[in-house]
Amino acid sequence: MKKSVVMVMFLMSLLSAQWQPGLFATVKGVVKGDVLNVREKPAHRSKKVGSFHPDGLMMVDYCKKISKSMWCKIHPYPLTDDGGIGWVNARYLAFSNRGYVTVKGRKNNCSFVLKCEKNICLMVPGYAFDMKENSITKPRTEWIEKEKLSGSTNFGAMADNEEGYCTNGYMIGDYLQKHPDFLK
Repeated sequence: MKKSVVMVMFLMSLLSAQWQPGLFATVKGVVKGDVLNVREKPAHRSKKVGSFHPDGLMMVDYCKKISKSMWCKIHPYPLTDDGGIGWVNARYLAFSNRGYVTVKGRKNNCSFVLKCEKNICLMVPGYAFDMKENSITKPRTEWIEKEKLSGSTNFGAMADNEEGYCTNGYMIGDYLQKHPDFLK
């Protein structure tokens, strides 16, 4: 009996060690009119440092298991000065891997992630653009390790010498609707 309990605990620890959150998250399971509190440390009794409304969007740095709960280090998206950088319980988060990112080891580079599979992500670092049609004609894609990516905004990911906007996520979304097989 003891061996089976130890084996189950070992398998559960392997699963939790391999679990990776999305690059981004939205608040889930919080009723309208209430908020999700952001804590200074990964504990429900830790000092409150901010909050998110039920439709709040945040970037996820990483998550870790504390006792029986999974806690995630987050910061607001887009970045704001509301003091919302801290920890939230993962059970209140719906994760996503689509959005602007910066890549560790590269100068700001205007990349947009489309999806992640296991620990690699498909990103669009640039694209060809048709001025007459006002749309993307050919996205350039690149697979990159998820651990090298950090969630960002179009301004945060923009190269220092760029003017205007970064890779346009709405235009990429339009392209994907017109070309549904692109991600297959």
